Amino acid sequence: MQVGRRAPTATPTPTSPQLADDAERRPSVETPGAARRRYAFELPFEPDLLPIFGLVLVALALRLWDLGAKALHHDESLHAVYSWYLYVGRGYVHDPMMHGPFLFITNALTYFVVGVNDFTARLMPALFGTVLVGLPWLLRNEIGRGGAVAAAAMLAISPSFLYYSRFLRQDIYVDVFTLLMVIGVFRYLATGLHRWFYTAVVATALLFATKEDVFISGFIAFTFLAGAWFLLPREPRAHFRARVRALGWSRWLWGAAVFLAINLVLYTTFFTNLRGICTALVTLPLEGCSGAKGALNYWLDQQDFRRGGQPWFYYVMLMPLYELPPLVFGALALFRARGKNFFFWFSAYWFAAALLIYSWAGEKMPWMLPQIALPLILMAGRLLGEWAEAGWGRRALSGRGLAIGGLLLFGVLCLLAWVNLGAAQGAVPLDAQSATLQRIALSVVVAAIAGGTVWLATRWGSRIWKPGLALGVLAILGAGWLRVSLGVNYDRPDTPTEPLVYVQSSPDVVFVAKEIERIAAQTGQGKDLRILMDNGWGDGVHESVAWPFEWYLRDYKNRTYFTKTIDPRLNLADYPVLLVMAPNIEPIQAQLAQFNGTKYRLNWWFPEDYKGFDAEGPGVTIAGRKIALPWLNFGLIKDTLSVPQNQLSLLKFLIYRQAPNELAGREFYAYINKNVPQIGFGGPASPAAAPSTASQPLAVPSGPRTAVQQQGPDGSIIFGRSAEGASVLTDPKNVAVAPDGRIYVAEGRAGRITAFNPDGTIASSWGSFGAGDGQLQEPWGVAVAPNGDVYVADTWNHRVQRFDASGKPLAKWGSLDDAKGLADGSKPSAFWGPRSIAISPSGEVYVSDTGNKRIQVFDASGRYLRMFGGEGTGPGQLREPVGLAFDSQGTLWVADAWNRRIQRFSPTGQPLAEFAVPAEWQGTAVTNKPYIAASEDGRIAASFPDSGRVLVFDTDGRQVAQFQLPQNGYPVGVSLAQPGRLLVADSRNGLVISYPLP
Repeated sequence: MQVGRRAPTATPTPTSPQLADDAERRPSVETPGAARRRYAFELPFEPDLLPIFGLVLVALALRLWDLGAKALHHDESLHAVYSWYLYVGRGYVHDPMMHGPFLFITNALTYFVVGVNDFTARLMPALFGTVLVGLPWLLRNEIGRGGAVAAAAMLAISPSFLYYSRFLRQDIYVDVFTLLMVIGVFRYLATGLHRWFYTAVVATALLFATKEDVFISGFIAFTFLAGAWFLLPREPRAHFRARVRALGWSRWLWGAAVFLAINLVLYTTFFTNLRGICTALVTLPLEGCSGAKGALNYWLDQQDFRRGGQPWFYYVMLMPLYELPPLVFGALALFRARGKNFFFWFSAYWFAAALLIYSWAGEKMPWMLPQIALPLILMAGRLLGEWAEAGWGRRALSGRGLAIGGLLLFGVLCLLAWVNLGAAQGAVPLDAQSATLQRIALSVVVAAIAGGTVWLATRWGSRIWKPGLALGVLAILGAGWLRVSLGVNYDRPDTPTEPLVYVQSSPDVVFVAKEIERIAAQTGQGKDLRILMDNGWGDGVHESVAWPFEWYLRDYKNRTYFTKTIDPRLNLADYPVLLVMAPNIEPIQAQLAQFNGTKYRLNWWFPEDYKGFDAEGPGVTIAGRKIALPWLNFGLIKDTLSVPQNQLSLLKFLIYRQAPNELAGREFYAYINKNVPQIGFGGPASPAAAPSTASQPLAVPSGPRTAVQQQGPDGSIIFGRSAEGASVLTDPKNVAVAPDGRIYVAEGRAGRITAFNPDGTIASSWGSFGAGDGQLQEPWGVAVAPNGDVYVADTWNHRVQRFDASGKPLAKWGSLDDAKGLADGSKPSAFWGPRSIAISPSGEVYVSDTGNKRIQVFDASGRYLRMFGGEGTGPGQLREPVGLAFDSQGTLWVADAWNRRIQRFSPTGQPLAEFAVPAEWQGTAVTNKPYIAASEDGRIAASFPDSGRVLVFDTDGRQVAQFQLPQNGYPVGVSLAQPGRLLVADSRNGLVISYPLP
């Protein structure tokens, strides 16, 4: 096979004249070389392109394999549906919330060409992700041919680039157009060819039509080039300025015309929607643009909402998890940077600026990670290419080089085993002793390997040990990188055991959609099947079931949405299927008797305990606003990592990607009309009656319970365990201390109250799951008055109940109603879901009406007195108020969960002070409800359920102590007991733990 262009062949000169009849009679003689050339297979491109072509094909296969398997994410379903609207003729109107029009237009084109399904919805991002792998070849003059191949290889298998190439969002388009813009700029500066200038113009135009990241990418490129205009050395500066001036005004005007033409066509959807001009950039003060908000205005406003609530170090955390090889080799390239070319320094600036800007932005999401990693891959590729071209590959693969690399690999494996043994040491003395001996043995082995490697390196010299060491590092990092990439993209792409996955629709969504399709066929209604769907309402808890079901049920014409309640004029017998979010069932419960229901998970997300490591550093206050340095809670980090169980959890996550805690999520119910014969889900085995907004009651063991007090190794006292060590409590939500020293515990899903004597034995217990007098439906709050009466927040019966000390019901008040977030005196004694109760020094009963965003105050008998709060973020306003506590001065402290703060009020509801708390309180999981307690010396203890800890603050909000619950505990309610003890209800382990306050 001949590779490359065929060399021209010369006409042979005859050595003697030939007779005419001989020429006709005798065949011509062809040389062997000419014969080989005649039948040779030629490649119509340079042989250096073979590696790039191979990597592009590998990238294409990786991106198309099993592309439609996982459920569409919430954002994916929005993009897929609105593209489908354009495809079926319903048009497209640009909405800044979903970014630019490019995605929707290209996806509609895809549907037109290859049809509509989950695979084709993601096909265009997969193709663009494949194109991205080939683009570094256009930079081969800047990063070297070897560097271009190395960068392409990293782009092909990178976990983040691969994942978001298989994901229907704009981010992979942003990566392609940003890199094309950079290529156009630097190839023009190098060659002066105008086609590269127009390449940059077109790429920038398409980037503008894709996503608002164009302003970040454009800012980075512009500031670097502006700096180069002034700061380059004399000769390069003169060349740079000459290139820019050579464009002339006419070329810039043509470039602007091309930019405007592309975006005019796309934003107006080929001139069918002229209103798209109103939203393309900024809000325009034009009559035809009334009510339209510009994309730049919209997304600048969104930064204040801090969507996702991620800490400042979010991308610093993600980079080593998913882009470790580029990070290591990119940093090494920067360290060795002496005399690098212009483009290398741009790549370094690009990476640093992108990391700072995206980390500073209020909204931080994992799909922006590739924008930060892209320049780092180019830097790392350049370094690897330089090593390859310097002959390092040949020397690394020699016997001596392989020996150095092999020793390094073996040493790293031994070191991992050493770390694993340290994290896994148990409390049993024999096991601990065995682990210690094994660690000593591994330490000796690692030391011997290190010594042997150093000895060989000194003997063989740097020409051998450096390539060998590089090979070992590359093999270790590359193998781990590939394992992470394959795991997150194919093994668990819709299970968020990875922070890269973030929030993901669960596999239940696809299962339910297929079951609905089966019911449609079974009933003979097909796409005319009637489906009743929950549209949600109000705050962020009561969300709609629409997304991603709008995508999966797009062909069903008879979908009907309800908001909060079902129109009584609807004949439910006509609806075989009803879908409703789990928190939204209560208002329609009475109408669901003719349905069978099954609970499923709509979406779920990675546990975000790391948010607790964020802290506010020193800063200055300007115009009433504090500007503080980003900081870390070093005390919490130290305390967390000093626990062997946490060390093991961290190691299991890093190696096996086991989530450190349970995955939180949103749940929904699929109800099937009993008139439909059941084969699959929602069958007769499911409960016939609708469950309540609360979790389903747990099976509570019958018979008497006995408990003993136990001592913890850290000075804690444990209530709620039998002598055998088993828990006797079921889902303890809250705890309160009576004047006689008894400890009352509200057991949520058991629907009961249990009282302990001070010695840990059970004094009494009452209540059962239900709505009758004395019955409870997931009680979350309990408080004891000075006279010994017990007040219970009967959360999902939407009432408060009062009992005497023996459990006899004395009074009850409250009913279900939605106050619309108002605290104006309307709808008194109506609750959405009361969570906490506090008794004031004067005997008044304060109740946190959590869902209604207010505090209601009653006298001891339940007579309504006043209310305060109301939905909002200002002083005195509340978003998800939960825990309540009075201090020794008679002022009320409130856990204002979704505002991430603790507020202090006067007894009449006047706001007095507030301080911020770590970000964990922003989580909207139904179990993540924080409670507080106030000590006599003014300290405030607050639970952080999702991170398994309780923090203690002074009145200014400074953290002064911390308690981390053992055994993956889940602290909810907290209370103070004498003398100087803090009681914590651990709902996950079924315990109440008493800690000594420092």
